[in-house]
Amino acid sequence: MGHSVFDRTQGVYEIPKLNSLQDQAYREFLQADVAPGSRSCVGLEQIFRETFPIQSHDGKISLDYVSYRIDPPVRDMQNCRDLGLTYGCPFRIKVRAQVEEKDSIEEEIFVGEIPEMIGGGEFIVNGVERTVVIQIQRSPGADFSHELSTTGKKSSHRSNHPRARFLARTRSEL
Repeated sequence: MGHSVFDRTQGVYEIPKLNSLQDQAYREFLQADVAPGSRSCVGLEQIFRETFPIQSHDGKISLDYVSYRIDPPVRDMQNCRDLGLTYGCPFRIKVRAQVEEKDSIEEEIFVGEIPEMIGGGEFIVNGVERTVVIQIQRSPGADFSHELSTTGKKSSHRSNHPRARFLARTRSEL
């Protein structure tokens, strides 16, 4: 018995790297390989620029953001798996404290560890490899459905999904 091929194409399509978008977005979010003065206003840089300066309630003390630094991981991946630790990079921010008209003090603060993405988009969290799954967001609009109740009546349902997080539902029996 022979083998038949009914495909019109003669070549084999290369399978795209499906997690490249997630990897690229995470790298852009961190901007770890970009010098602090050259970072664009996206990701962590944007968050810090929007959050700072932080001022005291009386306005005498101000805390300004200067830059952040992401160091290489301290432990290796296998060690983190064995000990149940998170494979991450030490994360530090540099801030400047200004007290009224006095000299400012600039200092680097250790914030914590940022998980490092490995291989195909996984993270090692508490010794276990985990993958971030992007959830599909419900688009604005209305959903309609019909049911037949136990009493034999036809029941109509409508759910309204506006852009905000408010959800309106109505129910009517015919």
